Amino acid sequence: MPDSLHDLATHISNWAVEEGPLNDNCVEAANKLMSLARLLHAKESPEADEEIGEAVHKLIEAFPSPNIERAGFAAKLCGALLEEQLISSGFEEPLNQIIEAAIPGALAFDAKLTECLMGEDEYDTAMGAANKTLPSEGCDWARFENFHLPALSVFASSPEARSRAAKRWLSDLSKFQSSAAAHWLVRMLKTLHRERILVIEPIMNRAFEALVSDVSSNFELHDMLAMLMWENRFSKTPGFRRFAEMLRPVPQAGRGVWNLYNWTSVREGRLPDASDQSNHAHWIWGEGCPADITEFEGLRVVLLGPPTYPRGWNAGQELPQLRPELEIQRWLDPIEIKEWMNRFGKASAAVAR
Repeated sequence: MPDSLHDLATHISNWAVEEGPLNDNCVEAANKLMSLARLLHAKESPEADEEIGEAVHKLIEAFPSPNIERAGFAAKLCGALLEEQLISSGFEEPLNQIIEAAIPGALAFDAKLTECLMGEDEYDTAMGAANKTLPSEGCDWARFENFHLPALSVFASSPEARSRAAKRWLSDLSKFQSSAAAHWLVRMLKTLHRERILVIEPIMNRAFEALVSDVSSNFELHDMLAMLMWENRFSKTPGFRRFAEMLRPVPQAGRGVWNLYNWTSVREGRLPDASDQSNHAHWIWGEGCPADITEFEGLRVVLLGPPTYPRGWNAGQELPQLRPELEIQRWLDPIEIKEWMNRFGKASAAVAR
């Protein structure tokens, strides 16, 4: 087993182009590489960072390997280095090139796989049938699936990279029906960063304006608001509220403290009665994400009303690579809250007409 970081990266890169499945030898080499990278990074020297960067460039050489499983392993190792902040980036574009080249074939394979699954085939049977019909596209599918995890690491670490990829891929990724990789990439690429949000709980006369970042689901947003407002864990002062460690891991299930509404639900300055479920078109569904919340004059507006029925979900983060946070800019007074609710009511009535 090599002893230097460069030699370990070279060993893994060479191994990735050989035939065969993953094996313990390469996993051992990867663990050793991670340990050495941590030690080097702790030195906080330009020379150490350069050595880590050279090792990453060596791993990148394995990305186009025809051994997709092993090539994906090399990419995931780069993702692990990034998640531990041992590197700042350095492999976004090579990774993007791999995924972008794979998307068209993977999308065709996805359509065939979905067709087979709709014929009530078992998943393994459907995969076999789709691979038999579209073998080349099946390779694209496999590459897409193997490389999406390091892509999530890149997009979690850089909102700018996330924005660039969303412009390039989001339309095509949304067409997939049976790909777990596409599902999680869509969730990541739709995740907002420093997005303006207004949260109002009319009954309790509590509200604040904030910037929300890196929250991938509305279930997660609900949990964050419960920590902030309902359970009174924080004082009513402006500033950052970081939730990543509190949300992950959470042993108990989440619970619906409120019903979350879009501003379009307001009539005559009031939210619907809690027993009225006919307004579900105006609800903010937990399965969605903050990007789905309806804007009002450039603000994402979340209105908190009494729960319409008991709700529960698995608490925690669905994308643990992210670091969700709220930057509270200010709390509103009761007069401002009433003014906002009246404005929502007038605007929603105009829309209804």
